[in-house]
Amino acid sequence: MGLRVKVLAALVLAMFATLTTRLWFLQVLAAEQYKAEAKDNAVRLIEVPAPRGVIKDVNGTLLVQNRGSVVITINRQELGDQTERVLFDLSELLDIPADELGARLDEAADKADRRR
Repeated sequence: MGLRVKVLAALVLAMFATLTTRLWFLQVLAAEQYKAEAKDNAVRLIEVPAPRGVIKDVNGTLLVQNRGSVVITINRQELGDQTERVLFDLSELLDIPADELGARLDEAADKADRRR
């Protein structure tokens, strides 16, 4: 009986040593590689085709058509103290006043705080 317990203990110890070694490898040696891959995942362009297309009446008059939309997400942790510059740049790109974008950003932050 003592031999079985020793074998089981050695097996458990070997498994924990393997797990610890793998975690150390991922967190220390491969950290830069995974950090770069995670940063590359930050921006993703996804094209979603409209499932229905356009809708026309019997005479061929266009009733409904598809329109494009843009969704912009801002990571406040990465934004840091560059908020005003980023909002100004976005306002020029989107042709929306920077103060309106700031109000939307604050509104979204307030909603997120209320959900917590």
